[in-house]
Amino acid sequence: MATEKKVFEIIKEAGFDPIEDKGIVVKYAPENLSDKIAKFFSMEFYVLQLCKDELVLVPFSTITAGLKKGSHLADTVLYNQIR
Repeated sequence: MATEKKVFEIIKEAGFDPIEDKGIVVKYAPENLSDKIAKFFSMEFYVLQLCKDELVLVPFSTITAGLKKGSHLADTVLYNQIR
């Protein structure tokens, strides 16, 4: 299991500029009860990390799989695009 410090370092090595202690582990909310039951057994977690210029959402399963800034593994949103 990755620790917060390890996740921070991996995101930093990928070319992002993460803000320390500003990351959380998240999971998509289920749409209904049967989806909730199915997702209970799913291990689809994501790291949502605040960075200097952007917000980064990285699937937890790919946190050590060659993550690089601009790759398809991470979804990013620049702060100036948020309204």
